[in-house]
Amino acid sequence: GLKQNQVAIQQTLGLGLSHDKMATSFSERFGVIERFVIDSAGKHEETDRTLKSLKDGHDGLRNAHASIPDRIDFIEKLLGDSAEKHARELKALKDAHDKHVKNLEEVKMAAAHHASLPERIDYLEQVLGQSADKNWKELQMLKGAHAKHDAAHSQYSKELDALRAAHEKHATVSERLDNVEKMLGDSADK
Repeated sequence: GLKQNQVAIQQTLGLGLSHDKMATSFSERFGVIERFVIDSAGKHEETDRTLKSLKDGHDGLRNAHASIPDRIDFIEKLLGDSAEKHARELKALKDAHDKHVKNLEEVKMAAAHHASLPERIDYLEQVLGQSADKNWKELQMLKGAHAKHDAAHSQYSKELDALRAAHEKHATVSERLDNVEKMLGDSADK
């Protein structure tokens, strides 16, 4: 790379050549140098434009971005805000946890005063069993009372039927009165 450029420059300027091969006139040699300088100046201007374009792009990027201190301040503020927010949320979470622990203790205390589910079921079975036994006894007593009532009703019905039959054999009051008058009238006629 570099060595080749150096050889090309020497050849263009006629340096390093033997005396015979060197340009003979000063004006030819000066023309070669002049062309080299013009070409070099053109390339230099092109490189300057490229460098300026790159510098402008870099300056534009630098202006588009915040400075490092500004960026650090922003990050510190963001982390500070985030840390404060997290501290508030952590405190709220701890408060809620403490409240739940207190509520759990209250539930445990309340549960300690209540019978367990098996104890409650045993109690219900006992009460229902006693109630069923009592209802069975009462039902049997009612059946017995009903049977006595039916027997008594049957007896009363029979007695009523006998009274009706006996009543049919008796004369009515008007028949009896007529009968008494007739006897008295027969007796008075005698």
